[in-house]
Amino acid sequence: MEKKISPKGEHNKLNYDDRIKNYVDFSEQRFIEYCQKHKFFYRKLHLNQSDDIFTCPIPHWGKLGLLTSMPDFFVYNDREQIFVEVKASNKIKIRDLKSYISWEKMFCDPKYTKYRIAFCFADKIVMKTTDQILELIPQSKMSSYHEGNKYFILPL
Repeated sequence: MEKKISPKGEHNKLNYDDRIKNYVDFSEQRFIEYCQKHKFFYRKLHLNQSDDIFTCPIPHWGKLGLLTSMPDFFVYNDREQIFVEVKASNKIKIRDLKSYISWEKMFCDPKYTKYRIAFCFADKIVMKTTDQILELIPQSKMSSYHEGNKYFILPL
């Protein structure tokens, strides 16, 4: 299936099915380049192992609770190891932010394993902790998608 690339700033105006169907993950490629540049080894952690959410090989993937919030990557070098969630924009859904915090609390030991959210833009990558994101909430704008999912637009 050929995907249609939306004009800049227009993708989030599509309904959910069209957003997913036409999603092109430039952000993951940018993040892989970042890892290579900064000498991090990386492993993709996508349990569904499919770029097409509609034909995911794991039945009922969307109903697996916190498991669906598994970070996109595990990166490491000889100094540190980090779970990383990759975002293509500065928007974070409220329910996703709660899941990121839960994942971090359950599976990360701050002494050994970090959790970061990488906002991958065309001109830069911004890495934030969940605490840093929470600190940005008062300066953020809230909006919602057509189906009602509310999200913060973070000032990055």
